[in-house]
Amino acid sequence: MMVMLSVTDKVERIAIGRFGRTRGVHGEIYVIPFGAYPDRLLDLHQVEIELTDGFAVAEIEKNYSVSGKVVVKIVGYDTPEIARTLTNRSVFIPYDELGDLPEDEHYTFELEGCAVELADGQVVGKLREVESYPVSDMYVIEAGDGKRFRLPAVKEFVVEIDIEKRKIIIAPPDGLFEAQ
Repeated sequence: MMVMLSVTDKVERIAIGRFGRTRGVHGEIYVIPFGAYPDRLLDLHQVEIELTDGFAVAEIEKNYSVSGKVVVKIVGYDTPEIARTLTNRSVFIPYDELGDLPEDEHYTFELEGCAVELADGQVVGKLREVESYPVSDMYVIEAGDGKRFRLPAVKEFVVEIDIEKRKIIIAPPDGLFEAQ
């Protein structure tokens, strides 16, 4: 689970994906990426893996793409049975290795916790989570009364994101807050 952070917190590592199912008989395993740039996983030589008692640095022996999905082979994980122990564990890299995003794109940790408002200044709630789907991300907004609403993260509905002010301005479709 990702810890809620503000952009002023010192971030040491960022989750960029999680291990999926194994592939083949040599200990290779799929990595399900978080975010829009799965190819960055192909440039990695090491990652950090969250364990029950902390983090471990894992050297990547090889990584490649199969039908658009990233596969890695971690040094020392030489059989499917051993590699399977990584399934559902998050994959992290140091914060300073994230790299810059194109303008108008943001990392999930920058968005989580931002206030969500309508264009007229009415506060809707806080962005609690960003769910990733093939068509678009979905913002999970928690209102003051605890109700949660989902809003597709598309330009039609997300008018402005101001990371410095920790604010997201939205123009939701009619009935969004009544329908959920």
